[in-house]
Formats: sequence, structure tokens, C-alpha cells
Amino acid sequence: MLRWHPVSKLRHDSAPYLPYAGGNPGKGMRRKYGEKLTPETLTDAHLKTGTVEKGICTRVCQVQAWHGNFPEWLNAAVIVKTNLKAERCEKVPLFSDT
Repeated sequence: MLRWHPVSKLRHDSAPYLPYAGGNPGKGMRRKYGEKLTPETLTDAHLKTGTVEKGICTRVCQVQAWHGNFPEWLNAAVIVKTNLKAERCEKVPLFSDT
């Protein structure tokens, strides 16, 4: 069970980003934004629950991400539903600031 208080649902075309995983550039500001958060960038380390029922795979992933409109981390949960027959993927991004 996820223990957080959802504030809102992000738009389906919103652009949360994973934190930058590269090294420190020596000069200048450190990079803040890494890869865009998509169902493909979510790894098994982010996976909290996963089920398969009636040909639909449902995965709930939790990750801390950056968003351009928020100055601090977002605690994001992404529900990814994949129709295994049609191979279509749908995501529902939810977020909390705590």
C-alpha cells in the first residue's frame, strides 16, 4: 500500500522528469533534469505492485520526480495499464508534494 496523500492527477501530456543521474560537470550549475518520465523509463526498482487480469497488466510505480512548475520534488505514482493482446499502453500520473 502506498502511504501518501494524492494532491492531484497530472495531465496525460505533462512532463515530469527523473533526476539527472550523470556526473558533476566541474563548472557551472549541476543538471537537475534527467530523462522524461515515461512508462518505458520506469524500472522494476520503481514498481510497487503489479497484476495481470483478463489480458490487462496493471503496474503501480512510485518515483520522486521533477516538474518545471513545482520548485521541489514531486512524489509521483504512475498507474500503467497495458492491454497484452492489442499491445496498447495507458498511463495515469498522480502526484503529491509530500
